[in-house]
Amino acid sequence: MFFSLCNSNSPNEVEQIIFHSSVKVPRTISITKTAKGATVKYYLDLSLEKRYALNVSKYTEHFSVELSMDEWLKFMNVLQELRIKEWKKEYGERKRFVTKEEWELKILSSNGNSFYSQGYDAYPTNWDKFIKTIYDVGRKKIIEMESQIETKLKAEYEKTNGTFLTDFELSIAYIDFLFKETDYINAKPDDCGTTSNSFASSCIQRETKDTYFRFSVTRTIKGARVEYCLSDDKTGKLEQIKAELNIDEWIAFIKTLSKYRINEWEKNYANDSRFGFNYNGQYYIPSNSWHLKIFSLDKEILASRGYTDNKHPPNWKEFRKLVDDTVKKAGSR
Repeated sequence: MFFSLCNSNSPNEVEQIIFHSSVKVPRTISITKTAKGATVKYYLDLSLEKRYALNVSKYTEHFSVELSMDEWLKFMNVLQELRIKEWKKEYGERKRFVTKEEWELKILSSNGNSFYSQGYDAYPTNWDKFIKTIYDVGRKKIIEMESQIETKLKAEYEKTNGTFLTDFELSIAYIDFLFKETDYINAKPDDCGTTSNSFASSCIQRETKDTYFRFSVTRTIKGARVEYCLSDDKTGKLEQIKAELNIDEWIAFIKTLSKYRINEWEKNYANDSRFGFNYNGQYYIPSNSWHLKIFSLDKEILASRGYTDNKHPPNWKEFRKLVDDTVKKAGSR
């Protein structure tokens, strides 16, 4: 039995386990004890706010499964065998523009005790077994869920069109698109350079007003969930939309993505190696830039990025129209 983790004297005292990695998929996994066992929630990508990834209550999971009490206890016993309570508080050191993987583990107990460990490209000796354990929990049920969704998608599309969905279309589980515009307040053009991607120290010190546009679509058993957020520092406007797409609308969406050959986009239209760097615990997003990520349930399929006033990928305008039309449709519901 799982008696000693976090100095608990009973397995019943462990309430929640949260693990986050900046590179693995899903990025974050939370396992919360319930009366019948546990609920496992998977967050494919929380990298925009890595520093707050363990505060999973702020987010809607991309998918989840339920564990029986027996499955929960078996999982806890494996963690016990790994002697996690002996892990150090920190492994390695964060190095700007160098660190590849940051990871965090937090275990909360009902008796007030908690356990926390983190690392930067450095790991405990039993790391590989831990990763296999944490990513295998509920895996069989995830595979079953994925199979049900794919079967349903294939049947619906073939019934209507008589043709097949591609592997790329079937694999899409989550899409995240971020668009950021920045105004520099009381800054002369040469303070920030002639292009918006300058990282001059004079720019950093000046006041900025940002407009964030974030659009995401998560596949569900019934179709998909659309989430949209617009935050405008200049006007103080905050707009948020959440809506559901039915299965036909989801198929139309992914077929349009495929039509525009999004999966052939290059990784970097920005030519900036710092793009995506976890700067002071925050995901570094340069001024006037965009970022598109597409995930399957277990890996990142596409990560493409660039600047709003620079080179754009093929079918950029068509893609933006697809996003705008989907937001408009979601907002009308």
